Amino acid sequence: MKNLRLRAPVAAGILAALCTACDTSKDFASIGDGESSAAPVAGSWIVGLRDLEVGCPATSLGGPGGELVLNIMQEGSNATVYVDADGDGDFSELVELPATVGATRLRASGSWTQGDQVVGLELDLRYIVWGSMSGTAAMTHSPANPQPGAAACESLHAATVIKIGNPPQFDLGGAWSTTQRVAFANGPLQALTGSAEELEWTIAQSNDPARRGVFKIGSSDGRGYLGVVNDSQVITGGSFEVNGFPAHITYSTLNYHANESKLAGQLLADYGPSGEYTIGWDVVALRANEPAFLVASSDLGGRYLVLGADGRRVELALAPGETARIELPEGPAMVRTATSDLPLRLASGDERAIRLD
Repeated sequence: MKNLRLRAPVAAGILAALCTACDTSKDFASIGDGESSAAPVAGSWIVGLRDLEVGCPATSLGGPGGELVLNIMQEGSNATVYVDADGDGDFSELVELPATVGATRLRASGSWTQGDQVVGLELDLRYIVWGSMSGTAAMTHSPANPQPGAAACESLHAATVIKIGNPPQFDLGGAWSTTQRVAFANGPLQALTGSAEELEWTIAQSNDPARRGVFKIGSSDGRGYLGVVNDSQVITGGSFEVNGFPAHITYSTLNYHANESKLAGQLLADYGPSGEYTIGWDVVALRANEPAFLVASSDLGGRYLVLGADGRRVELALAPGETARIELPEGPAMVRTATSDLPLRLASGDERAIRLD
């Protein structure tokens, strides 16, 4: 084929099995947040980690990009957190952490053996709203068979935790031109209210069944976001710095408008040494047009002229039975044969197959 370019959860019975390789001895006292109800945290969650204090070398914990997938089983204020420690998409290693759940907080802690290391993980998370938690993840690594003088290392990470829900109705992957305006702010950054930035977002959305709908946003201002498309709902979180202050997304109202290829809404974050201040951004992101492709074939062969939406021309010569794949810009196109003109209209990302006989 020629290539031509015209430029313009796992089953509950398994998870409930005993984990012989895990230390589940740590118990938590009552979280004591002043409310008796427990936040609804059961289900699958994706955890994004941002380094705060790193005392350990890189490890193989988690999946691509360092994310962890958790499956939480809950009975009132008690829960068990299962960790996909090797990132292979299942929980067959049966790593489980006992947890305590309050109205706005989840704490879990435990350890397990992974390779030649004993890995410890302690989660301290705040339940923000359905589908979103944030907090910290503290990790330790120590040799499973320590030698004299060997010591454990410790790392602390900011954790963004987003619920994995129903299969996504759309894919947000691609490049986006984004306008981000500070809608409001209190505290030291209140003078930023009204200021705007033009940014480029790059979104990668997972097709992995264990991470269905999970996406990551890389922004040209250096910030990173983690999110999930749950059916048609977009849930977004992230941990980063704003003008030197640590910040964490606490609420998002981004909506995808398919007819306009647009993401629009608001991101709200707590910021400051103790998260005591609030800042919110209005966001409008437009997906960059992707090229379309015309796949032309002919049993008899011949010479053809392809016209693109930007006025460029491709002269196409096909041998009998040959196929050519031509990159075209979005919009109207024309294929001119010896006997007729074939009008086309191509949308962004289209791949259109035509026979020229």
